[in-house]
Amino acid sequence: MQRASQTALTIPELVLAMSITAMIGLAVGGLAAGLSYAHSHTDSLADAVQSGRAAMMSMEATLRRSKLVTATGAGALVAWMGDTNSDKSINLDELVLLEYQQGAGTVEQWQVVFPDSMGTVLRRLLNRRLSLSAVSDPATVRRLMSRPIYSRYLSQVVIATDVQRFEVGTNRAPPLCRLVLLRLSVGQGAESISLSNAVRLRADLTGSVRKVKGSYVLDL
Repeated sequence: MQRASQTALTIPELVLAMSITAMIGLAVGGLAAGLSYAHSHTDSLADAVQSGRAAMMSMEATLRRSKLVTATGAGALVAWMGDTNSDKSINLDELVLLEYQQGAGTVEQWQVVFPDSMGTVLRRLLNRRLSLSAVSDPATVRRLMSRPIYSRYLSQVVIATDVQRFEVGTNRAPPLCRLVLLRLSVGQGAESISLSNAVRLRADLTGSVRKVKGSYVLDL
């Protein structure tokens, strides 16, 4: 009888001990889940910061090297990088298009790049001379670069991913602007970040732009 009494007393204690152990396990599990979420949240935010900064640095470098911003639009701009072949005109391969692809959530940089091995005659035929009025709209430049004849030479580089917004502003209307304001938002929800920066063209050629009969022309 005494032994049975001792057994009866230990059963509630065992149940209580098991309950405490279960509660501790739940608490530890909850803490681990919370730490895992916090770690994931921090990593996502860090990725957004890294992506945004890298994209801004890339666009800033392009703009600082450019001689003119010939066009801006909704999430897009066209920059002329200068007279690289000394023909005193704007050529197709001297243009860079930066554009927000809303459906893909990316910002892309487009440029037609002809290989050094290309013959002089073929290069002259393909590398069109363009007036300022012909490159005053990003959509027009995109259509020109997208022509099948340039498909093998078109470089399309994604410089930002997970983009929620990309806006471009200028201190004056192109092609007379020297200062460009970039606004970029990347990431999702609480893991998003917005960046803004004003970029000045370092050696612009706005002084070579004049207006003739209502249209801008480049006089080099």
